[in-house]
Amino acid sequence: MSRVFSWKAAGGARNWALLLAAALCGCSSKDGDATAQPESAPSALLIDDLEDGDGSAGVVLGQPTSWWIASDGVGSSTPPPDAVPPPEAIPGGRSGSQRAMRVTGSGFTAWGADVSVGMTEDGPKGPFMDASGFAGVRFWARVGETNQSPVRFQIQDRQTQPAGGLCDPTPESEERCYNGFGASLEPLDGEWRLYELSFSGLTQREGWGHQGDSVDVTGFRNVEWAFEPGLDFDLWIDDVSFYR
Repeated sequence: MSRVFSWKAAGGARNWALLLAAALCGCSSKDGDATAQPESAPSALLIDDLEDGDGSAGVVLGQPTSWWIASDGVGSSTPPPDAVPPPEAIPGGRSGSQRAMRVTGSGFTAWGADVSVGMTEDGPKGPFMDASGFAGVRFWARVGETNQSPVRFQIQDRQTQPAGGLCDPTPESEERCYNGFGASLEPLDGEWRLYELSFSGLTQREGWGHQGDSVDVTGFRNVEWAFEPGLDFDLWIDDVSFYR
């Protein structure tokens, strides 16, 4: 049986609190800043449950969306980079779910690689998704036995994507793009866990790229899971949604 965990950043800090679902053990966070959610948590908008067997996530918040794999072009991954990846069958299933997105790879030594789901349109000034009616993103995830890499969940928005016109797509620029708002997933191992990340708690990495105050909830482009360079990775993702 999958154990249900909820991770929720609070107050913009990067210090995350873990809470075991009350349905399982009745435990609570010692800091009191996280809330456990049952697997059938209400008030959510599904981005993709991956059960249809393809990499298209359909129309979300009025915009066509799809999965995508990006990389620094040095290493190799399965599915390959610069392509729409198909879901993979979950061995034995997971609480009724039969398919999930799985990405494995190694040899990326520049900035690394990532897998994302978001808008397929990439106009010079947008468009963007308006997620202002939601509080954050939730999903299930686990890693395979060969995984060595930490995984950073992050959001790319109007401030961090070239289409927003605020950051600089030039790689050497101090105001360069792609420094998304995010946080590391912890704990992360071979057990399926439910992660819940509030928009208000996500932060950018310091020391590079265009900096904003917080996620622009009216200007979403995608959500992504990024891997560290030089480390093998093996990540499974399932049932991605916005929550209120």
